[in-house]
Amino acid sequence: AKPAAKKWTNHLVKAYLRDKAKVFEMPKDSSFSELRSQLRKSFGKRMDVAWKRSNGDKTRMKRDRDWSTCKKECGERIRLYCTAHT
Repeated sequence: AKPAAKKWTNHLVKAYLRDKAKVFEMPKDSSFSELRSQLRKSFGKRMDVAWKRSNGDKTRMKRDRDWSTCKKECGERIRLYCTAHT
């Protein structure tokens, strides 16, 4: 019998801050505050976050709804663009 396709349970996130990149996994059901907390842990400071839509536009992420849309559009692999929060 053929093995069943593995159902992915996490998003693989690659977050960029200028010339630094951090890679980590986020659970599919994670919240925006959990993402912000992971980014703070990765970069050592609060981050403002944007992501690139399929049409190439960068969109700022501010709340759970934005994070949900990002996860839906990007699927398993997510690329984020961060700037230090001012």
